[in-house]
Amino acid sequence: MLTKEELKDIYEKRYTSVSQDHSAREIAQYRKYYKVLLNWDSSSCSDKHYLDLGCGLGAKTVGFNNGFNAVKAVDLSEKAIANCRNKFSEERIEWVAGDAMAVPGKYELITALGFSLFNTPDNQEFISNVGHIIRQNLTERGGVMIVGSFTDLSGSGDSWYMHSQNDLVEIQNRLETEHAVKVEVIFPHRRFSNYFSGGLLNLIAELRKLVLTRRRNFFIKIVHG
Repeated sequence: MLTKEELKDIYEKRYTSVSQDHSAREIAQYRKYYKVLLNWDSSSCSDKHYLDLGCGLGAKTVGFNNGFNAVKAVDLSEKAIANCRNKFSEERIEWVAGDAMAVPGKYELITALGFSLFNTPDNQEFISNVGHIIRQNLTERGGVMIVGSFTDLSGSGDSWYMHSQNDLVEIQNRLETEHAVKVEVIFPHRRFSNYFSGGLLNLIAELRKLVLTRRRNFFIKIVHG
């Protein structure tokens, strides 16, 4: 497992020269995932607080923002955060460069969509890290945390992305047992709304992914209380 200092160095180098050519497409994709996973209407979000961990270039944060009372997005990379502030200056989002595992406050929604510190092949490490955020930041009644990644369910290799179905079942059961939460593992490609909530281009893209690759996006949805 890389240290936070090593991760920061990797991402600072990655974001030295960044391109946001695909940001609009990524925003649309995550707005679709928001509908698939939550579909809270904007009026119900007006009194909620949203925290995005490991926001990167910010498109995922923007895609999940649906009129929340306050939105905070955190990333280790100062260059990524500077880019977010410039690119999405019109958004009512607080962009913060810092340790995403040490954010103060409680939030009704927390997302970690490809967050590196959760992309670990060690189930215990994953459960410990997620448990830390649940205790520290997730509101105790009705708070929702969503962790996103992808896998081919092969269980081979040494990456989080190669987790097997058994791994995901273990993670679900242990989170529920150890943290008194309700957990659902969601594969959007198995849901009708994944194909028909983003227009024709989305339908074509999803069908192409379904046919050409085994890799599947998945989300672990954690509900407190």
